Amino acid sequence: MPIEKECLTCGKKFFVKPYYKNKAKFCSHPCYSKSLVGISSKKKTGKYIICKLCDKKFWIQPNEEKDGRKFCSSKCYHDSPSLNIGRKYVRKKIIEKSGIYIKCETCKKTFYTYPYQKDRRFCSMNCTKTGIYKKCKNCSKEFWAKKCHKDEKKFCCKKCADECSKTGEYNKCKICGKNFYVTKARLKNNGGKYCSIKCSAKVPSWNRGLHQSEKAKEKNRKAHVGKHLSIETRIKIGNASRGEKNYNWKNGVTSKNEIIRKSLDYKLWREAVFARDNYVCQKTQERGKKLHSHHIQNFSDFIELRFEVSNGITLSKQSHIEFHKIYGKQNNTREQLDKFINQ
Repeated sequence: MPIEKECLTCGKKFFVKPYYKNKAKFCSHPCYSKSLVGISSKKKTGKYIICKLCDKKFWIQPNEEKDGRKFCSSKCYHDSPSLNIGRKYVRKKIIEKSGIYIKCETCKKTFYTYPYQKDRRFCSMNCTKTGIYKKCKNCSKEFWAKKCHKDEKKFCCKKCADECSKTGEYNKCKICGKNFYVTKARLKNNGGKYCSIKCSAKVPSWNRGLHQSEKAKEKNRKAHVGKHLSIETRIKIGNASRGEKNYNWKNGVTSKNEIIRKSLDYKLWREAVFARDNYVCQKTQERGKKLHSHHIQNFSDFIELRFEVSNGITLSKQSHIEFHKIYGKQNNTREQLDKFINQ
């Protein structure tokens, strides 16, 4: 709880925390400084000196005397003749200029420089520019171009440059009537009729609500029944977009296991296993479910049996998951499979 105390200088009541109850005697710093007036303290080891600019008497500490303090405040210091050579008057005291006047090489204007800037040639940064003013081809606004770019630069900003580089046209939207820009490529393909996807969605398509008749469906089915791609064709299709030829090539990041399982040899082995088992799960004896081809001897350990049809068996997806839940995914054998099927 805060404790109430009375200031020894002004008599004002103030609150302090319990651990300051013996130390706190004054309500503020000004009250403390007033209490020191007229009291000789060991802390006061400095002396009074006179300000060199305003002739005011002020107190300095020994460390300030060592540093060579001569002014009573920062105002007097900044208005002193040593720092303000260019000013004629500083607090009604005349100060003589020690610099010189020079003529600008660009605008021919006379300007004042300090002694250490005697080699200065220009009055400002604008005069130091060595380029020229040019007129923008798009908005006819004047802009500054550097000497090295005066022949190349033709536009004041990127926006103007982009507008002039456009090779397309402005079309009117057929739905909302809004003017919008269409590129040359879209115009070639008879595009650019609608300003947005929302407007294009409002136009009814020619095939909306139309469905194939049963005769057409049957005709398409019969046309594709029994037709399969040959192995040579499948190899050509695979090689056309494999490795560096693929658009998504990332310098061989794919693992060896994934490459083998997505290869044509693996797909052919899988199809051969399904065909041998007549597309029937050997655990449940069911047809028409999603099928998996399971390696009887472990895939990772028996490398020479990976693509052997005799080393494969057809299982449904659910049965395959159940098998690996019981026996794991490593060190699988024929004995484990026989036990699982006979359960």
